[in-house]
Amino acid sequence: MADLDKSHLRDCIRHYIDLVKSITNDFDLTMDLRKFIVQNMDEV
Repeated sequence: MADLDKSHLRDCIRHYIDLVKSITNDFDLTMDLRKFIVQNMDEV
C-alpha cells in the first residue's frame, strides 16, 4: 500500500514541477526543486 502512495506522490510532484517550469520558465530552478524533492523523498 505504501508503494502505491509513493507512486501517486511522485505523479503529483511531477505535475507540480511541470507547473513550476511552465510558470517560471526557469530550468535551473526547476532542476534544483526536483533535486531537493527527490532528496527529501528518500528520507521518508
